[in-house]
Amino acid sequence: MVGACQPDAGPTTERVALQTRVDYVVDGDTIWIDDLGESVRLIGIDAPEIYPEQECFGEEARLGLMELIPAGTRVEIRFDTDEIDRFGRYLGYVYRVADDVFVNLAMVEAGYAETLRFEPNVRFADELREAEEGAAERGAGLWSAC
Repeated sequence: MVGACQPDAGPTTERVALQTRVDYVVDGDTIWIDDLGESVRLIGIDAPEIYPEQECFGEEARLGLMELIPAGTRVEIRFDTDEIDRFGRYLGYVYRVADDVFVNLAMVEAGYAETLRFEPNVRFADELREAEEGAAERGAGLWSAC
């Protein structure tokens, strides 16, 4: 299923990472990857929903993720303990290849998403929680809009 993706067992990953391109942003915490034939849910974050009903700051969160990783952007998807969730989506920590930006963290820092623990996938839970606290204190994004 992951045939077109390039594996990378770099020293900073516990699980195989896949390098691929973003095909489109589904919402503020999910992207579609044609190479996988499935969506990738960003681990550790929860952006406001846009489907089936739009929540406060949902569209802004989607646009924020589109700005970080627009269609065609090369990304690396790194896995934690579980590679796939109960809905069949891949679970990943997403990094922009060009500059190694940790997209999950950037979304929380900008106030586009809150943290959400995905047990047992909690490798960056503390770092994400600290970023959430900072965003809330600054009133960034959803912290002042909703």
